[in-house]
Amino acid sequence: MNRTLILFLLCILFIGGCFKGTGDVLVLADGTLFEGVLQEISDGQIIFKDKSITVEGSGRVWLMDGSTLEGTVSLSEGRVTAGTGDASADSVLVILWGDTPVTGSSWDVQAGEGWLDTEMEISSGDMISLSGTGTILTETGLSEPEGQKEFSSSTSLFSGATSGQLVFKVGENGTPVAAGALWTGEAAESGSLMLGINVPLGENGRSEGCYTVHVTSGPGGRNSETTAFYPASSPL
Repeated sequence: MNRTLILFLLCILFIGGCFKGTGDVLVLADGTLFEGVLQEISDGQIIFKDKSITVEGSGRVWLMDGSTLEGTVSLSEGRVTAGTGDASADSVLVILWGDTPVTGSSWDVQAGEGWLDTEMEISSGDMISLSGTGTILTETGLSEPEGQKEFSSSTSLFSGATSGQLVFKVGENGTPVAAGALWTGEAAESGSLMLGINVPLGENGRSEGCYTVHVTSGPGGRNSETTAFYPASSPL
């Protein structure tokens, strides 16, 4: 492992530990880290209280609702703009500069049929947003993607989620995650994205219906080719 990669990985660990929740964080593509209180982003300048950093090109803003804004980024007075889009600064998960294309696709996920392999390849650190709609019938009644909070089952697809809840994992042996109707965050593992509905399988229960699930994914802030800004309010 070369020295540059080692330094970059150490910076990422530093972000996830010492700096999480203590202030706004900027990580340059070379791994250089800045932390402080952001004043504004304007005209390609990220301005902290005691320093200013230049970024080139357009950026991509990932919002907590899973949507993204793309274009020249400005952030001031509690609002963020990129291109023709505008949102509250409190809704920002991460702002990225660099090669940040996104891809999106939709699938119908059938209840009671286990994991659906979407064949959408995800890398650890990528941003993912899943949104689900629809209604299914389970042994405990009707359910939407958020699931039935009062019911769970150890014989279902993922015992850590509620009955009827939309779940996903990255890779065949990945750790399942309860997504519900909306989930946006960073992938913890690499592999093919797999979607499922948390209901008992086979003879353990009978379920009918499907959820339509839309997924958007793209490079995240842990990618060594991107510059990333994490506001202090971001859960990432």
